[in-house]
Amino acid sequence: MEVVLTKEIEKLGKSGDIVKVSDGFARNYLFPHKYAVKVTPENVKIIEGLKKKREEEERKKVEALKELAAKLSAHSCTISAKAGVEDELYGSVSAQDIETALAADGFAVEKRQIEISEPIKKLGLYTVTVKLHGDCTASLKVWVIKE
Repeated sequence: MEVVLTKEIEKLGKSGDIVKVSDGFARNYLFPHKYAVKVTPENVKIIEGLKKKREEEERKKVEALKELAAKLSAHSCTISAKAGVEDELYGSVSAQDIETALAADGFAVEKRQIEISEPIKKLGLYTVTVKLHGDCTASLKVWVIKE
């Protein structure tokens, strides 16, 4: 049975895609949860309209994220941590710590978007990658200073 997906389903397709699934899967799962509708000319037109609207929203979202990436690349955040002899930290600076510092500076970034290449266990300057969306990334400078 061919159906038009109304929501994105992992390993099946994105919203607006026409996919072929078994009759039981469509009747018992997709239709009751409103994840798909039958392929009819009316449904295809409605879904195409929704798809165009979502593409426009996605384009605006990507533009906003690119602007945020430019701001993050120009920004540097400072994290104070307890350190011992030879500037060794007691513990390490994590993505959660960086997220908290960025939130204090007014940036809304989630910790899963912050990629730390190596553990931060000493005082100093580090460059951290913030992956905002797809190919939209920013390089953030993180200063780790003694508390």
